[in-house]
Amino acid sequence: MPTTSQLFNLTQQERNAAINTIAREAYQGGGGKDIAAVTANLLSRRLANYGGNTNLVDIVKQPGQYEANFHLNRDQITNPKLLTEADYKRVSAVFDNPAMIRDAYQNSGGALSFRGVSAYGNRKQGDYVPVEGKSNFYFDPLDKQTYQKGLDVFASVPEDSNKPIINAQQFLDGYKGQTTQQIPSNYTGALTINNYYTGDGTETQQSKTKSMTQNLLNSLVNAQSKGQMADPLTLMMEQVIEGKGKINPMMLYSM
Repeated sequence: MPTTSQLFNLTQQERNAAINTIAREAYQGGGGKDIAAVTANLLSRRLANYGGNTNLVDIVKQPGQYEANFHLNRDQITNPKLLTEADYKRVSAVFDNPAMIRDAYQNSGGALSFRGVSAYGNRKQGDYVPVEGKSNFYFDPLDKQTYQKGLDVFASVPEDSNKPIINAQQFLDGYKGQTTQQIPSNYTGALTINNYYTGDGTETQQSKTKSMTQNLLNSLVNAQSKGQMADPLTLMMEQVIEGKGKINPMMLYSM
């Protein structure tokens, strides 16, 4: 049976870009069902010439679309070593299974859009949810003509091959909830990790916390603007000098 890449005549760069994107946009548990759904979403956009693009590299790099790629350039998103070898193989095992992708495509109607768990309040009847309470939900299906084009591509996939090739528990055993991106040595930006990149489905969006340096700087500026005689760092040092025992590090975070 041909792979998904073969069915859609994907280049190696398109395949790499898709897998790297899916690894951070899809819920990684559930036997790979959400991975298949994000794959179907990408292929649906390709079929629809979404944004004037039919190349998956261009599609995953469209401005404001796939948050996982906001801080990555084309060379990085097409690099097969952006993920560990184990994770690349794990995601590609679903990506290359056209039966799973076909099912996700049919279940979602060739959805062009999806949102995460935090947006569940905006779900509507008929939206496709691969793993309730944990995965993305999918909406905005293709028009009938374009949707049929996708069905035609999947026509060579045997109907009796629609069972997932990966047992759900085995799939989770292969994923231990670790962030596995291997960032290129020349990359200095911040990599956005998908909200659902944990084996238990818990949202883990990176908190945008200030660094200690930034908090200290803010405290010093605020102290000066308020006309205070001593800044937080000075007060901490005075505590030590006066023998008051433990210093209070929360002073660094006073605003």
